[in-house]
Amino acid sequence: MRDNALVSPIIADPGDSSPDALLAERYGRRPRNPARRRLALWVTLATFVVVAVVFIGWASLARVRGDVDVVDMGMSDVRTDSATFTFQVTVPPGVPVVCTVRAINVALLEVGRTDVELAATPTGRTKTSVTVRTVERAEGGGVKSCVRR
Repeated sequence: MRDNALVSPIIADPGDSSPDALLAERYGRRPRNPARRRLALWVTLATFVVVAVVFIGWASLARVRGDVDVVDMGMSDVRTDSATFTFQVTVPPGVPVVCTVRAINVALLEVGRTDVELAATPTGRTKTSVTVRTVERAEGGGVKSCVRR
């Protein structure tokens, strides 16, 4: 027999044998707190809004910066101290860009690099050849990046 003086008001009814009631009897039941529930809802909502704003900002920035298209067309005139790279850049008409061209050796280490400024064109398409000075013979390479100026 149980002593009624030891029964807490937050403990389940001793006559109830449901699993929830048995757990509540053993471990106690947490009183419902509507303020805590509202706080959890607001925190979840605020987190969702922050994630949405960050995603929209990232997508907008990627769209603005992502309109530079580069096609490496090859490497020629390879010497021990230089190599010539040909590439084509397509951007919106009237947009100047700066491209970084690099040369690499057989171990894929960078042996030369140069920045090429390309002026804005009415068509937005520019084919360019540039000679990169190297510290040893280049075995490959090409355009590393192009960004709007």
